[in-house]
Amino acid sequence: MGLFGIKSKAEKAAEQFKEKVENFKKEEEGKLTERYNMIMPKVKRYLESIGFELPPDENIFFMQIDENTGNWKFGRTENHRYESAIKNENFLCECNGLKNPQENIKYIIQTKEIQRETCCGILLTSDGKAYIGEAGKETFWWCTESAYGLDNLTNLPVHNILAVGNIKNQLLCGVHISDLFNSDEEDIVYVKSGKTTLEYTDSVQKGDYYWSHKFPKSVKRVFLLPSDEFEKKNTVVIGSAFDKCSNLQVFYSGFDKVAHEKLYCKDSIYPVFNTDTHATFIAPSDASLDFFNAEQVCKNWDFKVGTTIQNAVSLKEAKEASKKAEAEAKSKAESAEKANTLAETKAVLEQLENDLAAKKAEVASIGLDAQGIVQKAKLNKEIKDLEPQIETLKAEVEKLSK
Repeated sequence: MGLFGIKSKAEKAAEQFKEKVENFKKEEEGKLTERYNMIMPKVKRYLESIGFELPPDENIFFMQIDENTGNWKFGRTENHRYESAIKNENFLCECNGLKNPQENIKYIIQTKEIQRETCCGILLTSDGKAYIGEAGKETFWWCTESAYGLDNLTNLPVHNILAVGNIKNQLLCGVHISDLFNSDEEDIVYVKSGKTTLEYTDSVQKGDYYWSHKFPKSVKRVFLLPSDEFEKKNTVVIGSAFDKCSNLQVFYSGFDKVAHEKLYCKDSIYPVFNTDTHATFIAPSDASLDFFNAEQVCKNWDFKVGTTIQNAVSLKEAKEASKKAEAEAKSKAESAEKANTLAETKAVLEQLENDLAAKKAEVASIGLDAQGIVQKAKLNKEIKDLEPQIETLKAEVEKLSK
């Protein structure tokens, strides 16, 4: 408060900003129940399709791929900084003589900046509210539809995650940087240039740096579902977003295959799940298991095959069921082929029997003149040729009918 109780411009601006934030917050709070009633039926349909009923006291974080952008709806991008080494353009070989002390150092340590995508969606809470925001490893960051931040709500746990759409690499929600990095912190030369202090080094090596959005420890279940039948045949790709989820119990994928983020991780494998996790993984195909076989922490997981949580069976049962289904399919195909052959054979037999009867009738109607005798001889020969064919077909029909 300024002199004589008059507020300064800074104080007025601060009050106006605070009032603006509170108005934003109240406006958003007014949408929470309405948004819940609009979104929850869709979420329930997805969960019902895999046989899961959300416990009444649990929250679920719903993420959906925007078909127009290929990114998460309500997602944000943030600038991410890191330090790398770049070639020192002023480097001089010692034999050329040195004008400045930094001229014999090959690299400058410099700050670079790139963009990363965050994991955003809608948190549907057990008290019937739907918050747009970002599920971080400790807090839930609440925002408006335009991504204007409102609050950090530490009292909103995330128990379940439902991610829907053609999920290619979005669950990494981070960045992979392959660059030159300083390999010896002690080998740094600090050179003051005006108001700036530059860092130089000769100790560098090519390295990989990963930053990934982490889901909170409170997560119990993860459901990854395609939007349509076409997407089911694709591969869902995940990164290290779940390595803080030590309470994970169920991991369900509706895609035919699960893979590690190879785009961001060419040769090395960074951990995807927490070492304390012992979960059940369910997928429609055992093709997903190639991924989990590469994850050491998943060695003790329970792997099941099924299109829902209820019909999921162990790998042994799934293989036995697959063999049984193949045998049944083979038997059915053979039966169908046999029935088709029987029908075709009967049709041919019936035609030949009709031909035989017609020829015998014609023989009986022909006179005994010279021309009739010749005609009868010809027909009798044809009859003699038909009779063994008919007997062979009768035997084949009898065999096929058994």
